Amino acid sequence: MSKPAFRVLFVCAGNTCRSPMAEALLRHRAARAGLDGAVMAASAGVRAEDGDPVSPEALRELAAHGIAHQGAARRFQPEDWRTYDLILAMDWPVLRQIRRLRDPDEESPAEAKLLLDFARGLDATEIYDPYGTTRYSEVYALIDQGVSGLLDYLQKEYGL
Repeated sequence: MSKPAFRVLFVCAGNTCRSPMAEALLRHRAARAGLDGAVMAASAGVRAEDGDPVSPEALRELAAHGIAHQGAARRFQPEDWRTYDLILAMDWPVLRQIRRLRDPDEESPAEAKLLLDFARGLDATEIYDPYGTTRYSEVYALIDQGVSGLLDYLQKEYGL
């Protein structure tokens, strides 16, 4: 019997830029490492409008790196605490909001952190929202460093 997948949820504000990019990148990297069945990635937003499309700029940036993504925005829900093993926020305000939505009386396997907690050698702790800017390649680079460190962590800590 195989081990259940380790479930990671990436969360940003609107679920149209940063978190879908992180979701797509982790899926891509896990598949390349032969871990596509061992790691499950998803994304949500604390202020997302369910069904909003991923921003064209985020999709273009992913495509520039050979990564495809399909999906639509969805709002973070308190029950996500029960569904995921690790919830990764893109910035401190999002992390605080996620933590406020956790029911203190309910047991949950999930842990919530910042994605860049897994990046090595960075001074940055947050990934800024590129919406309305031209800084998607900079944001992708930060996400890439976080996802690389995350994948290393999952392989070492969980034997994936």
